[in-house]
Amino acid sequence: MTGKEFKAEKAKIQELRTLSHFDQARIFTVRLIENLFQERKFSRIVELYYSDVCTPQDTFYLFEVAYSLHELGFVDESETIYEHLLKHESNNSVILNNLSHIKREKYQFKEAFELIRHAHEMVPQDEVIAENYQDLLGLLQTQQSLRDTYTSALHFLADETSFALERLQIFIENLHHEPNFTNNQLPIPDWKLSQLLETASHQAEVLQNDWLQKGYLRDTGKRDKHLTPVYELNPFLEKELDQVEPKELPLKWLQGFDGITVEELERLSYFSTLRKVRKMKKKYRDIAERDLNELCLNYLMKHEKAVIVLSGSLVEIVLIHYCEKKKITTLYLPRKNNKTEKRDLYECDLAEILQYLKEKKVLSDIFVHVGNISRIYRNFIHPGKELREPELLSQSKADLCFLSAMEIITTLL
Repeated sequence: MTGKEFKAEKAKIQELRTLSHFDQARIFTVRLIENLFQERKFSRIVELYYSDVCTPQDTFYLFEVAYSLHELGFVDESETIYEHLLKHESNNSVILNNLSHIKREKYQFKEAFELIRHAHEMVPQDEVIAENYQDLLGLLQTQQSLRDTYTSALHFLADETSFALERLQIFIENLHHEPNFTNNQLPIPDWKLSQLLETASHQAEVLQNDWLQKGYLRDTGKRDKHLTPVYELNPFLEKELDQVEPKELPLKWLQGFDGITVEELERLSYFSTLRKVRKMKKKYRDIAERDLNELCLNYLMKHEKAVIVLSGSLVEIVLIHYCEKKKITTLYLPRKNNKTEKRDLYECDLAEILQYLKEKKVLSDIFVHVGNISRIYRNFIHPGKELREPELLSQSKADLCFLSAMEIITTLL
């Protein structure tokens, strides 16, 4: 049909409508659409559909119109007509197949599969429909596998550092500002990655590799026209991130880890003190070495309470060792009403040992150091005392205990 013939047919229909012969006009319009469809004049059909001869439009919901609209890119309009037709012809395999194509184009894979599955049941011998059925079945299986991977990836979020979570948030926000970011996918050249993460290139590369392994990000295997790899963002990630609370490492730990070096331990006289401790009898040595190791570690980590407690424990084992060397195995401790109590050395705590040695005027040259530890240890060993009294634990008190403990060990061993 030539353009001139098309205009003539359209004019006849318009004249019938002018005369209010709507039924006859519709018959002529449908016949014209069918003829145009046989000649594959899809653009003419669409032109006719959007003209005044096809009003109201829902009276021209025809297969030929739906097909033509889809061919010219009017996907939503085509979908509407196919869905209308399917209500009246639910077992029409061609309509089922074509509507399945549209759903697939819209990434509505489950709906697409249900439609093609129904079509395949109607005409299992149709090779085209069978091929489409197998394609969608494979695609759904791949999608389910990918969904499982993406869902599993969310479990890693709870263990991420605040830095990694912050980079993820920034990355996602920047992706949304990219004009080519569609369906959670974006071509990302290597040079652009650090910009999207707002961090140094080497750090961006480390994070990218980590996220690819965990499933936050996926290399689709596709390339754009510039051969740039296309990546897909885990579609569940953004919502899940809002629920995650970052696990923060205490700042003292981070600083302390950096401070654990041979040079720092040398500065604290750790190695020279350790040599002295290892000369003690075995029954004392193991306890003293453990306490020395933990004392130095916690001092470098700036754990004030631990330093105070371990200083007291270490000094106590050293004093027990000293007393036993001096044949002091039994202590007579003063009690009320001028009475004394006989106690075995191993039954006594730090305060009792110090009280006994002070009364016997033993170790007077180090008592200032022992007194430092005893006083601070006594004040902070029990949380109740901290709650009752206003004195605050501080790094200066921990420093005093640590230095006093090291001085006592150096003197007594």
